[in-house]
This record gives sequence, C-alpha cells and structure tokens, in this order.
Amino acid sequence: MFETSSRRWTVRDLMRVTIEHLQQRGLEEARLTVELLLAHVLHRPRIDLYTGFELPVVQSELDAFRAALLRRLRGEPVQYIVGSTHFMGLSFKVDPRVLIPRPETETLVEWLMMWAKDQSGELPLRVLDIGTGCGNIAVSVAKFVKHLHVTGVDVNPATLELARMNAADHDVTDRVEFLEWDMFQDPPQWLRSTFDAVVSNPPYIPLAEWESLEPHIRNFEPQRALTDGGDGYACFRRIVLLAPSLLKAGGPVALEVGHDQAGEVMSLCAQVGATNGQVYPDMQGIRRLVTAHFHSSEQLP
Repeated sequence: MFETSSRRWTVRDLMRVTIEHLQQRGLEEARLTVELLLAHVLHRPRIDLYTGFELPVVQSELDAFRAALLRRLRGEPVQYIVGSTHFMGLSFKVDPRVLIPRPETETLVEWLMMWAKDQSGELPLRVLDIGTGCGNIAVSVAKFVKHLHVTGVDVNPATLELARMNAADHDVTDRVEFLEWDMFQDPPQWLRSTFDAVVSNPPYIPLAEWESLEPHIRNFEPQRALTDGGDGYACFRRIVLLAPSLLKAGGPVALEVGHDQAGEVMSLCAQVGATNGQVYPDMQGIRRLVTAHFHSSEQLP
C-alpha cells in the first residue's frame, strides 16, 4: 500500500494515499476509516489531522498504522481496532467481549430519559438494564439524568468488567452498578419488586438469519449478544414473563426490537396483562422500541 522506509510521510500524504487505496478496495467510509485509525495511532483528535497536514509521521507510527489497516481490511470493525466508539455523544470502551453500540439504541435511551424526567415521588428512580453489554444504556442515562440509579446485569463477567470501566470513565459509579445474572435463571430476591422501570436491548436476531449478516458482524462481534439461537423472541418472552416480579406495580418495560418484531413483542406484552403498549421509531423510521406498563406485582414462585 505504501512504503514505510523509503520516503518521508506527512499526515496529508498518508491520508491521501490510504483513502485512495481503500476506495479502490471498495471499503465503505474509506475517509472516516482512515481518520479514525490515523488519529488513534497518532494519539490526536481527528480535527488535528486537518490542522496538522504537514506533520511528519514517524516509522513507529507508520508501522502501527499499517497494522491497524490490515486488521480493518480483514474485516475487523474499526471500533474494536481503536478500542472505543461513541454513543449518545459519549465515548465508550469496546472490544470483542461486547456488542458495538448502535445509533438506533439511542432511541431507547432518549425514551428512558424523557420517562424519568416526567416522574415524581420517591427518588432516586431505580432502573434495571438487562443484558447491559458495555454499559452504554446504563451509563448514558445515568450521566444525563441525575435522579436515577441503574443496575446493569449481564451473564458474562468479562463484559461486566468493561462496563465498570465505562462507568468509571464517566464518573457515574455512585449511581450505576453492574452485577452478574442470567435472566434465564430465577431472579434473586434482591431483584424482586425493586425497579421503577426495566429496559433491555437483548439478542433478537433469529439464528436463521445469522449467515446473512455482514462478515464484519458475523466474524467479529459476540454471537451470544446478537442472536438468541432460536427465533429471535426468546429473550423478549423471558423478559415479559419476569417483568411483574422485577417491577414495582405500574412500572414500564422498554425493549429494543428488530425491524419487523414490534407487533409480535406488543402481543407478548398484552398476553401477560401489560397495558398502554406503544411503539416508537428510530431515526431511520424503523419501529425500534416497544414499551408497556405492568400493573401487577406478582412474584415468580
């Protein structure tokens, strides 16, 4: 792609040559990819690439940049290569332990923020985030709404380590906790009738669609965080079943759903007596979020 020992490279030249190369390879968002990888290697904000066009790139930086590009050309997501991504305007650490947060999940966070700001009574409000991943939902809402206490649960202890790092980075460890729990096991007593709201972005891709996913998703992101290994509804059925035992009476559940799943998830909620079901679109107009209120405080046996 470029010689790393026979010429003096500047930021401008390196960007120009690399962007052209990636475009010729058919890589989407070639310019953005180069900006993110080069800024990461140079330990500079992206804007500095354009204000420092003539800055020289030394050999160690060239070597690191080439290694990063090779990883990207093999299909690895940029977010894993640079070790971070942005969500709700905040930076989150990510690596192959966790699903990379998607912009459409901001719909859930925005709904939760609006709901929390409309509540009165006993504070702080307590929210349960099931399948918290890197903690992007829990940390974001705690960052922006000060009268919330969020408990994020996940089955994977390695995932929770990363979530705790993100909470520390954003200084919300006093209002966000991360605990290990498999939602397909009965909830421990300390989770029962505890929460004012339950939210989740669970695995909802049907296993039958797994092979049709883009290679950068299928080959690099954790399968367990993307598919339930069945029809795509296993986690929704389980959360809806658990909700009455987790929520204070009248509390809402908010669930991110796949592009064609809103109707079925609404039906699942109605089957267990939930009311006031609503569907909200994401920025692309896709029916992305289902909410419903559970007025029973029934306990699981």
